Amino acid sequence: NLVESYTSTLPIILMAALEAICLCWCYGTKRLDDNVQLMLGRGLNGYWKVCFKFFTPVLSIVII
Repeated sequence: NLVESYTSTLPIILMAALEAICLCWCYGTKRLDDNVQLMLGRGLNGYWKVCFKFFTPVLSIVII
């Protein structure tokens, strides 16, 4: 139980940070918005774009 609680937290947070960075900085928020528009019929509003692009990577790195 100790090994599971100490080893699973850091990789999950690191993967979330890397996923957000790759998704929004490499793939692009415009293309992400276009894909969401295609799947759901409505795009992302500005709040989600800012969260995906700035807040999620920064907060994940700060937590690490």
